[in-house]
Amino acid sequence: MHQSRESRILLDSMTTHLQKLGGVFSVLLVLGCGGDGSTNGTDVAAHDTIDAGPDTSTVACPTVDSVDLGLKTVDLATGLSAPFTVEIPADALSILVVVTGASDTLYTLTEVTAPDDTVVVKSGWFEDGNSVVCLSCPNRVAAFYGTHAALIPNAPNVELVPGTWTMQVGAFQSAGFIPSPDGPHVMVHIKRGAVLPSTGTLPIRAYYSVDGALGRDDGEDRLALMQSRLQQIYEPAGINVLSETLAVDELPPDGAPHTIPGVATALDLDPTTMNVLIFDALNNGGGPAAGFSPVAGGTSPHGGSVVAAQSSVPGFQGTVDALGDVVAHEVGHYLGLWHTREAGSLGIVDPLPDTEDSSSDNLMTADLKGTVLTPMQGQVLRRHPLVTHVCTP
Repeated sequence: MHQSRESRILLDSMTTHLQKLGGVFSVLLVLGCGGDGSTNGTDVAAHDTIDAGPDTSTVACPTVDSVDLGLKTVDLATGLSAPFTVEIPADALSILVVVTGASDTLYTLTEVTAPDDTVVVKSGWFEDGNSVVCLSCPNRVAAFYGTHAALIPNAPNVELVPGTWTMQVGAFQSAGFIPSPDGPHVMVHIKRGAVLPSTGTLPIRAYYSVDGALGRDDGEDRLALMQSRLQQIYEPAGINVLSETLAVDELPPDGAPHTIPGVATALDLDPTTMNVLIFDALNNGGGPAAGFSPVAGGTSPHGGSVVAAQSSVPGFQGTVDALGDVVAHEVGHYLGLWHTREAGSLGIVDPLPDTEDSSSDNLMTADLKGTVLTPMQGQVLRRHPLVTHVCTP
């Protein structure tokens, strides 16, 4: 991704850049690839092992049920909706809550409680106005303009207890969480199955300008290398990447948080595919950026999200074209992964115990220099509804 800071540093970056976001299809994360960190506030010491389980590559594939909960009105004084409920079946593997609304309104889940009264997203976590990311929530969430998505679970200490889940959403005018009257539309995608398969397939469609850098010179070779790198990086995590590239006239050479939403909307993107927009240059408002992505990304008939990347990314060692690695990193964010550790000294780490926060070879390091994915990261990736699974008779 690009440079940003958490807590103080992350908040400053997200506040600056999120206020520029707009559009229904694009909500761009400003968690930087080169960011900073603080403890996540979640006790994960008792969850430091993972049971990979049996090989489930030939198990009948999970299905996804999409529940349209409709438009939620919000209280004008608080920006909060009334609590609402959704039934989660016993065979649920994950749920993706997608909240969409006005492009200039900041949306987030403000409370999620499981049927056994376990708090999954802390009520009122946003009230101190210090961060657009709930680091202390058992299931970490981040507020976004236009579209907010939350993948549950995204940490091993969160259990999908079957039954009636209670949720609440908030609508705000800015990262200071000033109430907004613009209530959002809410959809819940429930991935169901006996077990989470150890393999899956992710469709990716990358758009680039026919008149840009990838539309001439060695662009075809660079795109082929990007596609190859995506497969190489995600295959060890059990994900087969089916990628295609499309040259379009509507993509301008430069992208920025406040312009990308309109571009994405004009392209009429497929909500069943991971959509990647590749610009010749990206600017996050404070300087060049390698890429953008929400954590997590979500799509619905009422809006969704995209990944954006810069085509002119130099090789990490001066010998390898890094475009594929950058796109792979942003795809990881979209599917629900956080940086293993934000750059700086605040100690913000991801909620997965098996990602060594000091490791320099993980795909989700903030400096974009790794490609390795851990078993727990692979589980989070495969829980996202965009990752499909092969059905057997």
